[in-house]
This record gives sequence, structure tokens and C-alpha cells, in this order.
Amino acid sequence: GVPMVRVTPHRYGWIKVTLLIRDPLTHPMPLPHRPPGTSATAPVLLGADEYGRPVTINFGERVHLIVQGRTGSGKSRLSYAVLQQLATAPDAIIAGSDPSSVLLRPFQGSRHAPWQVLGGNAHQHVELLEQLVAEMDTRLSAIPYRVDELPLTLVAPMVFVVLEEWLALLGLAAGDKKLRDRLALAARRLAAEGGKVNVRVIMLPQRAEANELGGGLLRGQFAYRLSLPVDNVDAVRLLHPTVPIPQAEAHVSCGQPGVALYDAPGQHHGRLRTPWMPDYGAYWDAIKTLTAAGREERP
Repeated sequence: GVPMVRVTPHRYGWIKVTLLIRDPLTHPMPLPHRPPGTSATAPVLLGADEYGRPVTINFGERVHLIVQGRTGSGKSRLSYAVLQQLATAPDAIIAGSDPSSVLLRPFQGSRHAPWQVLGGNAHQHVELLEQLVAEMDTRLSAIPYRVDELPLTLVAPMVFVVLEEWLALLGLAAGDKKLRDRLALAARRLAAEGGKVNVRVIMLPQRAEANELGGGLLRGQFAYRLSLPVDNVDAVRLLHPTVPIPQAEAHVSCGQPGVALYDAPGQHHGRLRTPWMPDYGAYWDAIKTLTAAGREERP
């Protein structure tokens, strides 16, 4: 026997059957080497697909990324892998909100830290996101005549707005509707208007919920969508509406940590295995090393 059989259309009246001696989703692909100075526009590895081919995201193409996954799904490891690749870029600022104080904590003391808020103070998170909106508005007004986007430079670097545990962040403002609305509005504006001025949103909820993702207004801005194992079929279908229900049910009941359903521009939905990432300690050490030099001012 073989671990996997792949059946694909060949031509009219024929199919192609491929017997694989190794399941490409069994072994994670290592992170690529990114020398210091690599631009934020260089492709970022998200994993390997069912053919063993790399699946990457090019943030130079005005795209945003959303990754959902329950505790133990591998979402944290994928988040570490993405941010570690971006941390090498001199033309990037890694900003964002982290209620857990885990994902962004290694950036403390770096040039990225002034653009980050950690912990459970909802007012501070709102102020940060509105500050990022103000930065976006300043950039929009600075777009040169006769062009429709702001050039990427060290003075106007790419700003990655990391929204870790978005539902938890909204929960911090549950008792204050105005505060919650300000959070949601800022996130929607950054995702909807930031593309032309090098603002990219990376949202990392445990699960996608229609009401918490702007009823489609925010969710629709994410061209790249990944679902690691989650706890209900509705969450899968919300990000991947073309995935057949039996496949969504199998992903909920039998999904393996580190194996994700994904949608990307111009690609039919598929599965991928996220990159190999040892542990949080390795992520911490990598970020500290990569951000040690060049403690620059805010853009």
C-alpha cells in the first residue's frame, strides 16, 4: 500500500492517478534562509502543499492574511514562523495588539516595540490602532500625483498590523460598546484602506465568527485565509465557503496540528503543512538576534 493516492483530471474521459510513497503533509518544510536586509516584499513561506510545493504570500501585492486555529492547532507556531521571516526586513515595522503578551513580547526593546501594545488594557489597544489609522491617513495624503500608491521606502516602511487573539481583544471591550466599535472600525479601515500605503493586516483569531469579523466587511479583505483545526464547521465555512461540507467536517473532527486548509488568490482551496518551528524559545532567540541591530525611530 501507499500513504496517499492523488486523482486529478487528465483529459476528456481520463483521469490521472498518482501513488505517493510519502505524504507531503507529514513532514514540515524548514524555514528558508533570509539574509539580513531581505525586503518585506520577498515571499514569506506559509507551508508546503499536498504536492510538496512551497505556499508563499507576497505582501508586496497589497494582501492581508488571516489564520484561525484552536489551542494546540499549530497557529502559534505558524505565527512565529511568519514574524521571524519578516523580522529581517529593514523596510518593515511589525506593529500590533497582543492581549496574551506572548507573540509580540520578544520585540520589546526593538524599533518595533513603540508600535505594539501587550496585555489587557483595552483602551491602550484602541489608542494604538487609532494611531496606526492616523499614520495610514498621513500616508494616503502623501501619495504622489499621477500614481495610486505610496512607494515603499525606509522612511515609509511596510507596517504589519498583527491582531493576535482578535476575539479576546474585542472581549476586553465587551462592557463598553463605544470602545468596542472603535476597535472594529480601526481594524476595518486598516484592512480596507491600507493596501495602497503599505499597511498589511495579519489577524490571528482562535476561530472566525461572522459577527466579530465585521459581517463580511472585514473578513472580505483577507485574500489569504488559513484554517488550522478549529472546533466547528461554521468557522471553516466562513473562511472557505467553497470547501465541501464533508471536508470541513473532517477538518474539525480529524484535523492534525500544523495542517491547514488554505485559500489564496488564483488558487483553488487546498491543504498545507505549516513550516517547521522548534519552540517558543527558538522564536524568542531568533527575534532578539534579528532585531538587535538598528533600533530606529518610528516611521
